[in-house]
Amino acid sequence: GFYRNAKFQCIPYSCQVDEGCSECVSQSLRTADGQCAECRPGYVKTSDNLCEPFTCLTGEGAACKTCRPQGNRTAHGQCLDCNDGYDLNSAETCG
Repeated sequence: GFYRNAKFQCIPYSCQVDEGCSECVSQSLRTADGQCAECRPGYVKTSDNLCEPFTCLTGEGAACKTCRPQGNRTAHGQCLDCNDGYDLNSAETCG
């Protein structure tokens, strides 16, 4: 895909293979910049074909003491270690 800039020039939508995106959508199918066909491990493809990292927050209580490494996450909020009094469950969250 392409878009027209202020000077009425056709500009291709861009996409870079980077830490989140492992494969770009074919140029002819892009409708915006940064659209990915495939995401790298630890990232999730959004409805608009962008790769966003699975998030994880550390803190007290049921929050993670330590998050799983980015490339090992398969869902949001996955922990490597839990705070005292909390255990890692099968979803790899603390409870």
